[in-house]
Amino acid sequence: MGRVSPTHYYTWNWLSRLVGFLYYDLPLNGEWSDLTASFRLESVDDTLNIILEEIHVL
Repeated sequence: MGRVSPTHYYTWNWLSRLVGFLYYDLPLNGEWSDLTASFRLESVDDTLNIILEEIHVL
């Protein structure tokens, strides 16, 4: 049957420039799949940068 909405996971580390990671499920051909995009969140000056790390199958 499959999922009806994406799942996202995140972690935080406020002690360094690295703020955390975000994992986001991706759809494939209009349906939720096992593909997951992982992003690195970094704090630089007064901005939050979101950097794509990889797209992989969980």
